[in-house]
Amino acid sequence: MVGHAGKVEYWEREFTGAAFLGWFRWFGTNATFPFGSLHVSTRAVTVRVGLLAWEWQSVTLSREEVRQITVERRLWMEYVRFVHGKRGTPEYVMFRGGSVEKLLAELRAMGYPVR
Repeated sequence: MVGHAGKVEYWEREFTGAAFLGWFRWFGTNATFPFGSLHVSTRAVTVRVGLLAWEWQSVTLSREEVRQITVERRLWMEYVRFVHGKRGTPEYVMFRGGSVEKLLAELRAMGYPVR
C-alpha cells in the first residue's frame, strides 16, 4: 500500500484462536484456542494449527488467491472463512478468535475482498 509521500506501507497482525482446515464442511483438522493462529499481512494470510514451533498443518494464501472472505456460523460460533481456488489446499480455511468485526475491518483495510 502506498501512503503519504509515496512510501510503501506494510503491516502484519498475528491472532490466536481456533482454526479449521478441511477438505469437507465438517471433516478436517480442527484446533481450539490456543492451538490455532492466523498471520495476516498485506501480501498473504496464513492459518496454522499447532502451538509455537510444533505446527501440525498450515495454509498460506496470497492476497490474490483469496477470492472472498465470509463469515460462516458453526453451531454457536462464527468463523472467518477464506474462500480460495488454490489447488492442493483444503477448501475450508477458517479462523475464529477475538472480535470477528475487528478482524474483518483489519482484513478490509489491508485490501482483502471482505463480503
